[in-house]
Amino acid sequence: MMISVKRFFYRVSCALCAVITLLMVTGCDDGSIPEKTYVPESTGYTIVIDGTFVGKKTWSGKYSVTIAGFNDDSEYALIQNVIPSEATDSTEVSDTLTNVSVNVNSVEIAIVSSLRKRIQTIYSYTIPEGHDIKDTIKINVGKLDVSMFGLINNYVFQGEQTNCSKCHRSSTGAGHLDLTKENAYKSLVNQVSYKNPDYQRVMPNKSDSSFLYKVITEGDSTVGYHHPALFIDDKYEAFQTIIKNWIDNGAKE
Repeated sequence: MMISVKRFFYRVSCALCAVITLLMVTGCDDGSIPEKTYVPESTGYTIVIDGTFVGKKTWSGKYSVTIAGFNDDSEYALIQNVIPSEATDSTEVSDTLTNVSVNVNSVEIAIVSSLRKRIQTIYSYTIPEGHDIKDTIKINVGKLDVSMFGLINNYVFQGEQTNCSKCHRSSTGAGHLDLTKENAYKSLVNQVSYKNPDYQRVMPNKSDSSFLYKVITEGDSTVGYHHPALFIDDKYEAFQTIIKNWIDNGAKE
């Protein structure tokens, strides 16, 4: 009788093992439905920009050197990346803008305010009409001067509207001040004003004691005539602030 009971439990144990094995095999069946990973479809451009940006670290205050996307309807960036602060004058930067809206029609290296308003474009690339968003746009901008003084020199002293160097074209020109591109810096910084010897033209760290800043902010009979764009144009109001910041932060070249 005892042998019969043992055989009974042995058979029950074997049956249970068979059931468990069957369940395990069924659970690993290739017919199961795996979890899917959702990959969103791109809805905009991918843009890669390579370049070397000289003088980025001379900036201070509320302005940034950026890679930014704009359209024709606004001076404010629709998308932007600030060029990395660790980038040196000899470091080639590679930066990527992703999902750039199809409303963007130009990608620029631009100086922008803290509100993302464009102050000045230094380099611009127009996105071709009808460009396939699946195709990455690659742009090499080469080597660009993005310094504070470079901006002032290139877009104020040599600017299309202001063109200071037109009158200040040599040491014997207006005010004995040479603002040609090659000579502007050394003619300004730590140099006594010919028109008012009580002032230096640019005294580093002291905009209020710099005759250049007095000229571009007062513009009255004490300093003589200067292009009205410096006083009535919103863009050049921003340049007045940039010149002040440049002087107050050491007037670096």
